[in-house]
Formats: sequence, C-alpha cells, structure tokens
Amino acid sequence: MRLQPESRPIVAILFVALLLPLCAAAPVAAQVSRLGPSFSVPLLAPASVRFEGVAYDSINNVYLAITGAGTIRGRFIRPDGTLVGDSFRIDSFTGPTVYAQCPSVKFNPMTGTFLVAWSDGRGGGRYPDLYGRVVGFSAGGAPTFISSDTMFSSAGGFSWWEARPGIAYSTASRQFLVAWRQLSDAEIHGRMVSDTGAPLSGDLQISQDTFGEDLPAVTYNPATDQFLVGYSGWAPDYNFSEARWVQAGANAGPVGTPMRILNSRQGVWGGDAAYNPVTGKSFVFFASYNAPLGIYAQRFNPDGTFDGGPFAVSTRYFAYDAISVAYNPVSNTFALVTHSSSAENAVIELHQDGTPVDNGIIATGIGGNGNFNPQIASHQTQAQWLLVTSNQFNTMFGQFVQTAAREGGGAPPPPTGPPTFDPQVINLSAATAPNGSWVFAEGALGLAPGFSTFYAIANENDGPAHVRAWFVREDTGAVTPYEITVPARTRQTLDLSTLVGGADGSYAAVFQSVPSAAESIPSGRQVYVGRTVYWGDTSGPLTGPGHLKTGAFVAPGGSLSTQWYFAEGTRVTTPAGPFQTYYLFFNPNQTPANITVEFLSDNDSGLITTVNQTVAKQSRWTLSTDLYPELSYRNFSAHITSSVGIVAERSMYWGPNLSAGHTGFAGSIPSPNWYFAEGTAMTGFDTYYLLLNPTPSTVTVDATYQLSPLNGVSQSPVTRTYTVRPNSRQTVYLPGEVGYQTGVASEFHASAAVVVERSMYWGTSWTEGSTVLGATAPATEWHLPEGSTMNGFETFLLLSNPNTADATVAITTFSSTGEQETQAVTVFAKTRLTVYMNNTDARANAPVWTTIRDKAFSMRVGASGTPLPIVAEEAVYWNRRQDAGPSWRGGDATLGFPVIR
Repeated sequence: MRLQPESRPIVAILFVALLLPLCAAAPVAAQVSRLGPSFSVPLLAPASVRFEGVAYDSINNVYLAITGAGTIRGRFIRPDGTLVGDSFRIDSFTGPTVYAQCPSVKFNPMTGTFLVAWSDGRGGGRYPDLYGRVVGFSAGGAPTFISSDTMFSSAGGFSWWEARPGIAYSTASRQFLVAWRQLSDAEIHGRMVSDTGAPLSGDLQISQDTFGEDLPAVTYNPATDQFLVGYSGWAPDYNFSEARWVQAGANAGPVGTPMRILNSRQGVWGGDAAYNPVTGKSFVFFASYNAPLGIYAQRFNPDGTFDGGPFAVSTRYFAYDAISVAYNPVSNTFALVTHSSSAENAVIELHQDGTPVDNGIIATGIGGNGNFNPQIASHQTQAQWLLVTSNQFNTMFGQFVQTAAREGGGAPPPPTGPPTFDPQVINLSAATAPNGSWVFAEGALGLAPGFSTFYAIANENDGPAHVRAWFVREDTGAVTPYEITVPARTRQTLDLSTLVGGADGSYAAVFQSVPSAAESIPSGRQVYVGRTVYWGDTSGPLTGPGHLKTGAFVAPGGSLSTQWYFAEGTRVTTPAGPFQTYYLFFNPNQTPANITVEFLSDNDSGLITTVNQTVAKQSRWTLSTDLYPELSYRNFSAHITSSVGIVAERSMYWGPNLSAGHTGFAGSIPSPNWYFAEGTAMTGFDTYYLLLNPTPSTVTVDATYQLSPLNGVSQSPVTRTYTVRPNSRQTVYLPGEVGYQTGVASEFHASAAVVVERSMYWGTSWTEGSTVLGATAPATEWHLPEGSTMNGFETFLLLSNPNTADATVAITTFSSTGEQETQAVTVFAKTRLTVYMNNTDARANAPVWTTIRDKAFSMRVGASGTPLPIVAEEAVYWNRRQDAGPSWRGGDATLGFPVIR
C-alpha cells in the first residue's frame, strides 16, 4: 500500500519511535563531532516543513537549505551558521491549485548556481509532475533566478509525491541528470538538463522491471562521464535494491542492464549515492530489513562493476526514509545522516572505502517528538558538513558537524596566500584556481600577415584581483608565466607581445584569479577575460581586420568538455575570395589528448571525413582544412571528441592575404534552445544562421525573429520553421526570412538538441565579418570584458528580450581608469534593443556615457526591478571607412558571459 501525502508523517513518527540501538559493541571515540548547537532556520512560509534539502556553493562559500510543504522555500547559510538574507520562495506558480513538496538540490560548479527539483501538483490532478528551477546566490542573500519553472517529467507520466528526485551533475558534459519515480509504469525515469535548467534529452527509462521501483539516488563518475542511479523496488514475493549506469553527453542514456544488489523478503528501501574522487569508487546506500536491520552500502569500481558485495554501514541507527550521504574532500571521508531512536538525527562517519569509522553520534539536540527527513552537504575546503532537518514537521533546523579525520588524498585547507605552483605547469584544479580558469585556444603574434593579440581582464569587484596567466607557444611548447594585480572596478589590457618578449608564434592562454597575501586577497576575486586579435596591416593593428571573444570558463573543481561542436565551417568562395578554415585545439592538461574530428556535410550526405590527432600535454594544435581535398569548395560542420577535456576554437579567413576573418568558440553541449541578440538585415549586411543537427534523426526547428522597434513602435516577431536532416547542417539567410530590418534578435527551438551559430558579413565584397555561437538560455545578468570608444572604435550593446513583458536592464561600465557608471534602459517585450556606447546625444532609451569616452571598458548587464532573463551581445567595430554603407575595416561580435556566482 502506498501512502497519501498527508498520512506519511504519522507513519514516520511511529516508525522512528520503534528504532532501537542494535549494535552490541561499545562505542569507540568518534572522529566526527557536533560543531556548535542546533539552530532554527526561520522561513516566512510555509508554516509546516518537510522533505529538506541542502547543497554547498563552493564559489560563494554558502549553503542553500530548502524545504517544501505546499511551496518550495530556500535560505542561504554561511559556514559559521549566519543566515544570509531572508527566506525566499523558489517555485513561482500563482494559480489556484498548487502543492509543491519533496525537493532536492544540487550545486553546479561550472556556473555557480543550484538546480532545485520538486514534486508539483499545479496541474490540479491527484498526482504531481516534476518541476525544476535554477537559482543562484547574490550579495545580501537574495536569490538570482536563472530560469523559470520547467517541467521535467514526461507529459502524462507523473511523478510520485513522496519520492524526492535524485540529481547529479556532469562537469565534463555540463548537464544534470534528474531521476524520479514515474507513476504511469512504476519505473525510475530520468532526463538530462542543461546548466540553465532546460531539458536536453527525451524521457530516459532507467529501471525496466515494472516492479514498482522507487526512491532514486544519483551520483556522478567523472572518469567515465556516467551517472550511477540507485533505487529500490518490490516484486510479488520480495523487495530489492538495484542500480544502473546512465551515460552523460550527446549520447545520453542508460548503459547496459540494471544491476541487482540485494533481494530480500524482509524489505529494502533506497537511500542515497555518493562518489569518492580520490579512489574513483562509487556507492549506493540503502536500508535493509534483513537481519541485522540496518543501513547498507554497495561499492562500485571505477569501471562500473561491483567491488565486493553489500556491507553494513550502521546497525545502530536506521530509518527507511532518511538516508543522506556527503563526501568531504579535506578529510577524504563521508558523513551519513539518518534518524535515531532518540527522536534526534544521528551522523555516522565513513572511511574512504565506505565502511563505518565507528557507531556514530547523536548530532542534533532539538528535542520534541521527532526530527525527520535529514539531508547533509559537505564543505569543500573545510572538514565540515551541514545537516538540515524538520522538527515535528513545522520548523527547519540546521546542525554543523566536523571531523578530525585526514585519510589522505583530500584537498588541502585553503591557503593563506597564493598557492604554491610551478610556473611551467598549468593547473586547473580548485586548489590552485579557487575562482576558476579562463582558457583560450587561439592567439597569435607576428607571422604572416602580421598578428597582434590583446587580453582584456575585467575586475568588477570593490577590491583588487590578483591574476595569474600562462601563455603556451604551439611550435616550441614554451610556457611563459605572468602575474598581475588588477585594481578594483577596472578593465585592464595586456599585450601578448610584451608578455612573451615579442616572440612570433601561435599561442594558447590560461588566466586564473587567485588569492594573494601581498594584496590582502585571501580567497581571490572573480574576473572575466576576453581576447582580441588584429592582423593584416603594417601601419597599425587598428587599420586591419580582427576578431574578439570572451574565453571558455572552467569553474572551480570542474573540467573542460570532451565534446565540442561547430555548426559553421566552409571552404567555398566568397565575393572577396575563397575561405580558409582552421581549427585550434588546446590541451591544458598534464596528460595527452586523443582528438577525433568528424566533418559533416550540409547536403544530407552525412560524414565527409575523419581526422585523428594526439595532442601532447599542455600543447596547442592547429588543423588546417586545406590539407583535406574532400573538404574543398564545400560547407561543413565539425564534431570533436577528446580523451580529456580541451578547448576548441575555429578561425576563418577570406580574401587575398587574409584580408578578413572571424573566430568562433565551439559549443560543448547541443541544446534544443538557442538565442541571439545580434543580427541585422540592413542593406550592406549578410546574416546567416547555421543549424547543425548532430543526431541520427530529422529535427524540426522553430525560429522566432524579434525585430527592433520601427519609429519607436514595437513590431511583431516573424516566425519560421525549418527541417534539418540527420547528421547534417542547414544554412538560413536572414534577409530572405524578414526582408529589410535594422536590428534582429532570434531564438530557435528544436524538437531535439542541435547547435546553432550566426555569421555576419558587411561591406563591399565582404570587407569583414563576425561569428557567434548562440546562448542556450537567457539569463538575468551578463558580463562583457571587452569594449572601447577610443581611436575610432565603436561599441554596440545588443539586448534581446524574449519575454512577454517589458524588461528594465541596468548597464554598468568599468573603465580602464577605474570609473564605474550605471545607466538603465527598457527593452520591450519580444523585441531587440541596440545601445550605442559611443552615444553623445541624449534621447529616450539612449543613455549618454560620461566615464568611457575615448577609453577601453568592460560591461555588466543585468535585468533589474522584477528581473526577467534576457540575452546580451556586443558588436565592436573600428576604422569606419567613408564609402557608402556599413564598411568598418574591422569588427567582431561576442556573446556575453552569464554571471559566475
């Protein structure tokens, strides 16, 4: 018999009252201990709480505690127990019928945000669907909502009220797996979800017995880029515990068949799953009614096979509905929380192999007649955990615990000054890059026809940022280290020629913001980094063509992707001469990268050719398509796979002596949704969208083109639908879709995950051009480290509002001399707005900027008031020629980077 939502508390109270200490052995001295008293976590609403969740934000050093009983509420907590800001509601449904409960939360180290998923009855039926939302931390403890509520469960399938979803995140493929119990077939189902909360895959059926599987728990194995899903179930004559692996990435889906852990006539209930990065072992934890009654674990080898059989974790403390486990990298141990027989919560510390250290401790000291549904999360640089629990289903409490254990292999405590590092060895680990890393594959100095490269570092903080960098030369492998302190609220420019002593060559680069005792920067401060390359005119870098891009970011503790996609690529002839296309790959790791490049056609013929290459550790490789005759006079896309995480860029040139060109970053994850703020169908511009379908099935893509207001009056969007064949690319010419239009933003929504880029060309015989990979989702805050109004530069900020309500957007500039200035604009619903940063003429919705005249600057763009997610790009042009029409000699565009929390 299954319980209705309102009946579960009574059963839980009766059950926990019957729990008895079952271990006869005398307790030994525990390594784990309470850290301070239990403390309440006040919530403005609801009055009753149950089914807690908690996760730790390693970027902002804050925990997010959540609960649900009617609505989903959250509260930020510092590691010292300080409550940050007020409690807030996470679900946003305002209709008459809603009941939301049983939430789970997982932190995303790549974006500094949390994914929260929960059961939600807004449909008004007896059973709920599964919803999720991405939320981030901002100063003062106010939440930043990156996405709106999104349904994850398949239509009509429904989830189960009282089985919280399991969530884990792939740092390689940059996607979540959310797993739940679905009522339509009593099976465990799952769905891949993007960084921004958008479903990436279809419905994935994980279990396959139709035996009433329940209580899914998920962990992630980065060695194989796979998720391990553990769950329980029952057959007509027994209960069981089971697990199955699920592949992340472009080919996401269940792997092999479910692996049966235990059969029992006495009963088995699912609990939690965890991973130890030091040993590479994964674990599934479950409650068993077998004698002796207790909590058990099954350990898995790095290759996914069983490592022995199930073993006891605790026969002293036990509860079927309260098992939560978190791994601590400092102690290299786990902490497991569950109910105890004293109406309090117990914590058992586990060795790195999952076996118990001792009998555990009573952790909470709250009183009352029960503390239910405890969940636990681990700090990443302190040997500390936070558990949260509901006391008598009406108050959330928190309790910190700590350990004296140091079992080896864990992360060291945070350094008091800059971490010790080898200036010749690039290290992307969280220990040496606590604020993440910015990585570039492209960069050049000298060479024909004469290249110059500059890096823009934006420090938007109120204090200085200490930045460390490495520059890696392709032909010799030489590494040049560099360190600089960027003043507060300042944009700084670095000249590659000065940094490497003028040595000609092709270069890759890595930038990290790090702690510095000398500048009193104990934990480092986040920065944003861009790169601009000029070439082709000996009279100065600003008289020839060029391109600019914001770097690829690696979050603390994250890794670069092993999968990359380019929709654009060609060797056809332009009005100014044939295209030359190059792919730039940078392997910053200390192990070689085995790279495979597959070139796909744009005429339904599929795979054109495959190139394989091993790139040595800490090295860059350039692939010239001129070496492959089968690509001559063709359009193509590319799919790259690598044995380790890399960065991939693509540079395209055309005209005599490389007279024009642009560069684009690859996309690491196909998505069904893509957004662009820039685009035009003016005379003198040619704008193309490149739609890559990397799947084996035909995909339908719905496009919406948002038009700039005409004479101050909004224009209705233009919609189109395209069909893209399997493993193929389609090119869309914008003027043919919308006619003459000054500014056009666009969004593409596909029936399956695709990759979309935009290329623009301007001037007579395509004087110059730009290319941009779209955004997979709008965001409430964007950052653009490059911008200039000096020496003939013109900078345009392009804002797209895909919402049905007008958006107020605050634009803050940070100049090269330290001035900060904020102006606000309104972007009408479903339209595109152009903000001219060189503007000197005050008009409605056209700010005049006073602190960035004749200066380089960076920008922060954020939706204010009631924040609505938007899309922000910039286009920078220079050396405007006097002929008719738009004919800047150089220019490029780049997408903003979503805020890093």
